[in-house]
Amino acid sequence: MIIKKINLLTIKIHFFFYKTNNIIKIILTFLAFTCLVNSFAQLKQKNNKDSINRLIKKTTLKDDLLKLNIELVKLHSLAAEKEDARIHLLKAKSLSEVLNTKKSFYNYFYAKSFYLGRFNQIDSSIFYSKKILKDIDLSSKSEVIIPTYFLIGNSFLQNRDYENALKYTLDLKKRKGLKYGDSTEIYNRLAFIYNELKDYNKAVEYINTSLGLVRKKSDPEELVYAYSTLGTILYSKNEYQKSIENFNFAINILDDKLQKLPHYQLIQSTIKSNLGIAYYNTKEYNNAIKTLNESINKNPNENVVTESYLYLSRVFFKENNLIEALDKVNIAIDLAVKNNIKSIQIESQLLKSDILLAKKDRFNAIIASKEALKLSKNNSLHNLEIESLEKLSELLRSTNINESYQLLKLVNSKKDSIYKNKEKSIRLKSDIEYKHLETQEKLIKSNLKLEILEQKKKADRNKRYALVALIIIITTSLLIVITRQKKLIKTRKIIHEKEKELIKVKEITIEQEINYKNKQITDFAIHISKKNELLAQIRDLIKKMTLSNLPKSKSQSKEIIYFINDSISKNKEKVALYAKSSNLTDTFEKRIIDLFPDLTKSERKILILLRLDYSSKQISSQLNVSEASINNRRLSIRKKIGVEKGDNLSEFIKNL
Repeated sequence: MIIKKINLLTIKIHFFFYKTNNIIKIILTFLAFTCLVNSFAQLKQKNNKDSINRLIKKTTLKDDLLKLNIELVKLHSLAAEKEDARIHLLKAKSLSEVLNTKKSFYNYFYAKSFYLGRFNQIDSSIFYSKKILKDIDLSSKSEVIIPTYFLIGNSFLQNRDYENALKYTLDLKKRKGLKYGDSTEIYNRLAFIYNELKDYNKAVEYINTSLGLVRKKSDPEELVYAYSTLGTILYSKNEYQKSIENFNFAINILDDKLQKLPHYQLIQSTIKSNLGIAYYNTKEYNNAIKTLNESINKNPNENVVTESYLYLSRVFFKENNLIEALDKVNIAIDLAVKNNIKSIQIESQLLKSDILLAKKDRFNAIIASKEALKLSKNNSLHNLEIESLEKLSELLRSTNINESYQLLKLVNSKKDSIYKNKEKSIRLKSDIEYKHLETQEKLIKSNLKLEILEQKKKADRNKRYALVALIIIITTSLLIVITRQKKLIKTRKIIHEKEKELIKVKEITIEQEINYKNKQITDFAIHISKKNELLAQIRDLIKKMTLSNLPKSKSQSKEIIYFINDSISKNKEKVALYAKSSNLTDTFEKRIIDLFPDLTKSERKILILLRLDYSSKQISSQLNVSEASINNRRLSIRKKIGVEKGDNLSEFIKNL
């Protein structure tokens, strides 16, 4: 269980550092960034202890200098250089006091929380992280909020307080503006937490979501962490072979693509520690020894090294190599004491008791068991306390049966107490959940009522809007209709006036035409009258002529006189005709023009003469054309005015 906690913490810190570093690269000046890179080289090579101080002197901006010192606190902490990290933390504190801004204090508290968490002062680390999240405006875009959430989550994981770790991680998941790397890290952490809470379905769901995101981006760093977390989940489900496969995937990606990472060795040794433990559970002891030794070499994380020694001791114990087993477990105990890792200290003492018993050293085995019991009691680690009691009872059975029996009674009492506490906790949790559900139900009902009221208000508002809209539409429609009607009336008036004007123009035109025709008739009558006078004079002269000895000329004179008389008679008829037609046909001709606009002028004259009861022969004589031509024109007139062949044309014209 501890290896999974340490594995998560170590890799999380690594990824967390790179996210924060990316933000700092944007904010810091080029000079501050140069200082950071060179300080990194100094941490790796450790040849020039004064290089960081010289570079710091070149930085003049206090804000940048504060950020630089915070980065150096993190770097030295990750390299397990406690004193150097402490020096830069003090410098960061001084600079934050000089700047005297909320932002600078938050950055300093973050650095202090990071430092304390890295050197196993978990409760203090949580205190400073909570202080930041309590005082800062969480709705702001401060660059320290997201890293603080990650940090406090890691601290609760180190304390195995998975409920609080889950709470802060879910709060972080809800935040807006998370980057791709933040999202994958959150999914990985949720997978790990649910794995520790034995909710394997959710653990697998979140790790698969993380793997889906990472594969899309082809990000090798995130792939390493995702496969490592998946290996841890499978390990918890006792699927050791699948766990080994995923740990090996992570190591292969790390070795192929990420050897230049500053913390390559730390990540590799952490994953190999997990891999070695998985080999131990599959009884592949040779692979376990090899992998755990590789994990121990060059690993700056003493938490991981401590657990690796513990499992290495277990491997040697299984192989009955008691000397190596005892040697490794003593190293594990020393490291656990040094780093204040109580759980590994107790487990190591219990393992040491088993090794000593196997070596027939019952006395020292009892001492080791008593030490384990003492530590577990002092740190309220009840499961390890029961295990220590059972171990001690077994050791005392052959020497002190009464004490062994008392210890067994105590074990049963402890188990009952744990069971009752667990039962009580479950009941309490159920009550809390019930109250929570009850509160939720009330809240839902209240929200539903509010929603119904809101819907009613919205419906009423919509009705009002609809009514207003309908009134506007009706009013607009009426205005449009009225406006169009007015325009139509106005247009009709204009058309009517134009028609009146047109009728007047037509009347004037017809009147002018009639006047013109009357003038023509008058002129024609005058002409005929003069012609008749001339003919009468000629006739009178011929009568006075002496026609003796000219019998033939006498008869010719008579013919001439007859022709002249006939002409005079016809001219008189024409004058009478035109006078008559002038009076009768003014309105008739207008009607013909209106009814039959296609008729020609000569055809209209024929119709007028037909109306005056003239025959075709008379009409031909009046118009000086042949009778056949008149008949053809009559047929044409019939077609134009629509008179059938059997109908009387003269009667039809008179009825007009």
